[in-house]
Amino acid sequence: MTEESIIHRMKIIFKIKKNGQIKVLKINIKNKLATIYYEKEAVYYKNPPSSSDLEFWRKVRVANQSINGILKLKHALNPFKYGFYSLALLSHKALRYLVPFLLLIAFVINIFLSLDSDFYKIILLLQIPFYVLAFIGYKARNINFGRVKILYGPFYFCLANIAVLLGAIYLFSGKRITTWQPERE
Repeated sequence: MTEESIIHRMKIIFKIKKNGQIKVLKINIKNKLATIYYEKEAVYYKNPPSSSDLEFWRKVRVANQSINGILKLKHALNPFKYGFYSLALLSHKALRYLVPFLLLIAFVINIFLSLDSDFYKIILLLQIPFYVLAFIGYKARNINFGRVKILYGPFYFCLANIAVLLGAIYLFSGKRITTWQPERE
Protein backbone atom coordinates (compact mmCIF):
# COMPACT_ATOMS: atom_id res chain seq x y z
CA MET A 1 0.00 0.00 0.00
CA THR A 2 1.31 3.46 -0.82
CA GLU A 3 1.54 6.24 1.75
CA GLU A 4 -1.97 7.29 0.83
CA SER A 5 -4.38 5.47 -1.42
CA ILE A 6 -7.65 6.88 -2.60
CA ILE A 7 -10.71 4.84 -3.43
CA HIS A 8 -13.20 6.72 -5.60
CA ARG A 9 -16.46 5.11 -6.61
CA MET A 10 -19.88 6.65 -7.25
CA LYS A 11 -18.94 9.96 -5.64
CA ILE A 12 -17.86 8.29 -2.39
CA ILE A 13 -14.26 9.01 -1.53
CA PHE A 14 -12.29 7.45 1.32
CA LYS A 15 -8.73 8.47 2.06
CA ILE A 16 -6.90 5.59 3.71
CA LYS A 17 -3.69 6.50 5.49
CA LYS A 18 -0.88 4.07 6.14
CA ASN A 19 -1.12 4.49 9.92
CA GLY A 20 -4.52 2.85 9.76
CA GLN A 21 -6.77 5.81 10.34
CA ILE A 22 -9.58 6.27 7.86
CA LYS A 23 -11.02 9.69 7.10
CA VAL A 24 -14.10 10.15 4.99
CA LEU A 25 -13.53 13.04 2.61
CA LYS A 26 -16.81 13.11 0.74
CA ILE A 27 -20.06 11.18 0.71
CA ASN A 28 -22.66 12.07 -1.90
CA ILE A 29 -24.84 9.09 -2.76
CA LYS A 30 -28.23 10.66 -3.60
CA ASN A 31 -30.30 7.51 -4.15
CA LYS A 32 -27.47 5.60 -5.83
CA LEU A 33 -25.81 2.56 -4.42
CA ALA A 34 -22.09 2.30 -3.84
CA THR A 35 -19.77 -0.58 -4.36
CA ILE A 36 -17.99 -1.40 -1.14
CA TYR A 37 -14.40 -2.53 -1.38
CA TYR A 38 -12.47 -4.49 1.20
CA GLU A 39 -8.97 -3.18 1.85
CA LYS A 40 -7.12 -5.85 3.78
CA GLU A 41 -4.43 -3.46 5.04
CA ALA A 42 -6.83 -0.79 6.31
CA VAL A 43 -7.27 -0.84 10.08
CA TYR A 44 -9.20 1.59 12.21
CA TYR A 45 -8.10 2.32 15.76
CA LYS A 46 -10.26 4.17 18.23
CA ASN A 47 -9.35 4.88 21.80
CA PRO A 48 -12.20 4.10 24.17
CA PRO A 49 -13.54 7.14 25.99
CA SER A 50 -12.45 7.50 29.57
CA SER A 51 -15.97 8.49 30.56
CA SER A 52 -19.10 6.41 29.99
CA ASP A 53 -21.08 9.67 30.03
CA LEU A 54 -19.19 10.91 26.96
CA GLU A 55 -19.71 7.55 25.26
CA PHE A 56 -23.42 7.65 26.07
CA TRP A 57 -24.00 11.07 24.50
CA ARG A 58 -21.89 10.11 21.48
CA LYS A 59 -24.11 7.05 21.01
CA VAL A 60 -27.27 9.18 21.40
CA ARG A 61 -26.00 11.50 18.63
CA VAL A 62 -25.00 8.61 16.34
CA ALA A 63 -28.36 6.85 16.86
CA ASN A 64 -30.28 10.06 16.22
CA GLN A 65 -28.41 10.71 12.97
CA SER A 66 -28.47 7.07 11.85
CA ILE A 67 -32.21 6.62 12.38
CA ASN A 68 -32.79 9.88 10.53
CA GLY A 69 -30.61 8.59 7.69
CA ILE A 70 -32.48 5.27 7.56
CA LEU A 71 -35.80 7.13 7.37
CA LYS A 72 -34.46 9.19 4.47
CA LEU A 73 -33.30 6.01 2.71
CA LYS A 74 -36.42 3.95 3.43
CA HIS A 75 -36.94 3.48 -0.31
CA ALA A 76 -33.60 1.60 -0.37
CA LEU A 77 -35.16 -1.11 1.86
CA ASN A 78 -36.88 -2.55 -1.24
CA PRO A 79 -34.99 -5.79 -2.00
CA PHE A 80 -36.66 -6.13 -5.41
CA LYS A 81 -35.09 -2.87 -6.54
CA TYR A 82 -31.82 -2.80 -4.58
CA GLY A 83 -31.15 -6.49 -3.92
CA PHE A 84 -28.51 -7.42 -1.36
CA TYR A 85 -27.88 -3.77 -0.38
CA SER A 86 -31.43 -3.44 0.95
CA LEU A 87 -31.08 -6.63 3.01
CA ALA A 88 -27.75 -5.40 4.40
CA LEU A 89 -29.31 -2.02 5.24
CA LEU A 90 -32.21 -3.75 6.95
CA SER A 91 -30.15 -6.24 8.94
CA HIS A 92 -27.16 -4.07 9.82
CA LYS A 93 -28.86 -0.73 10.36
CA ALA A 94 -32.64 -0.76 10.67
CA LEU A 95 -33.00 -3.84 12.87
CA ARG A 96 -30.08 -2.74 15.04
CA TYR A 97 -31.95 0.39 16.02
CA LEU A 98 -35.09 -1.60 16.85
CA VAL A 99 -33.30 -3.69 19.50
CA PRO A 100 -33.97 -1.37 22.49
CA PHE A 101 -37.68 -1.24 21.67
CA LEU A 102 -37.81 -5.02 21.30
CA LEU A 103 -35.96 -5.54 24.59
CA LEU A 104 -38.41 -3.29 26.41
CA ILE A 105 -41.42 -5.02 24.83
CA ALA A 106 -39.94 -8.47 25.60
CA PHE A 107 -39.40 -7.56 29.25
CA VAL A 108 -42.93 -6.21 29.75
CA ILE A 109 -44.57 -9.11 27.91
CA ASN A 110 -42.44 -11.58 29.83
CA ILE A 111 -43.75 -10.21 33.12
CA PHE A 112 -47.29 -11.11 32.07
CA LEU A 113 -46.33 -14.46 30.51
CA SER A 114 -44.47 -15.48 33.67
CA LEU A 115 -47.73 -15.35 35.65
CA ASP A 116 -48.94 -18.54 33.91
CA SER A 117 -45.78 -20.29 32.76
CA ASP A 118 -42.77 -21.71 34.56
CA PHE A 119 -40.69 -21.34 31.40
CA TYR A 120 -41.30 -17.59 31.28
CA LYS A 121 -40.66 -17.31 35.03
CA ILE A 122 -37.19 -18.76 34.41
CA ILE A 123 -36.62 -16.32 31.54
CA LEU A 124 -37.74 -13.44 33.75
CA LEU A 125 -35.46 -14.68 36.54
CA LEU A 126 -32.59 -14.44 34.06
CA GLN A 127 -33.59 -11.01 32.75
CA ILE A 128 -33.90 -9.34 36.14
CA PRO A 129 -30.39 -10.22 37.39
CA PHE A 130 -28.96 -9.10 34.06
CA TYR A 131 -30.50 -5.65 34.46
CA VAL A 132 -29.49 -5.57 38.14
CA LEU A 133 -25.88 -6.29 37.11
CA ALA A 134 -26.15 -3.50 34.54
CA PHE A 135 -27.37 -1.10 37.23
CA ILE A 136 -24.54 -2.11 39.59
CA GLY A 137 -22.12 -1.65 36.68
CA TYR A 138 -23.55 1.83 36.12
CA LYS A 139 -23.14 2.77 39.76
CA ALA A 140 -19.60 1.33 39.89
CA ARG A 141 -18.52 2.63 36.46
CA ASN A 142 -15.94 5.05 37.87
CA ILE A 143 -14.11 2.56 40.08
CA ASN A 144 -12.07 -0.53 39.19
CA PHE A 145 -14.83 -2.83 40.46
CA GLY A 146 -17.06 -1.47 37.70
CA ARG A 147 -14.68 -2.79 35.02
CA VAL A 148 -15.28 -6.40 36.00
CA LYS A 149 -16.73 -8.10 32.90
CA ILE A 150 -19.79 -9.47 34.67
CA LEU A 151 -20.78 -5.86 35.49
CA TYR A 152 -19.29 -3.98 32.56
CA GLY A 153 -20.81 -6.23 29.88
CA PRO A 154 -24.44 -5.77 30.95
CA PHE A 155 -23.80 -2.09 31.77
CA TYR A 156 -22.35 -1.32 28.33
CA PHE A 157 -25.08 -3.33 26.58
CA CYS A 158 -27.76 -1.35 28.39
CA LEU A 159 -25.89 1.96 27.93
CA ALA A 160 -25.81 1.42 24.17
CA ASN A 161 -29.48 0.45 23.95
CA ILE A 162 -30.71 3.27 26.19
CA ALA A 163 -28.70 5.70 24.05
CA VAL A 164 -30.44 4.39 20.92
CA LEU A 165 -33.80 4.71 22.67
CA LEU A 166 -33.06 8.30 23.67
CA GLY A 167 -31.71 9.15 20.21
CA ALA A 168 -34.95 7.86 18.68
CA ILE A 169 -37.09 9.73 21.20
CA TYR A 170 -35.23 12.94 20.40
CA LEU A 171 -35.67 12.39 16.66
CA PHE A 172 -39.38 11.58 16.81
CA SER A 173 -40.04 14.49 19.16
CA GLY A 174 -38.50 16.82 16.57
CA LYS A 175 -35.00 17.20 18.02
CA ARG A 176 -32.47 16.24 15.38
CA ILE A 177 -28.86 16.33 16.48
CA THR A 178 -27.20 17.84 13.43
CA THR A 179 -23.99 19.15 14.89
CA TRP A 180 -21.49 17.60 17.21
CA GLN A 181 -20.19 19.56 20.14
CA PRO A 182 -17.31 17.46 21.49
CA GLU A 183 -17.06 17.22 25.23
CA ARG A 184 -13.57 17.47 26.65
CA GLU A 185 -12.49 14.79 29.06
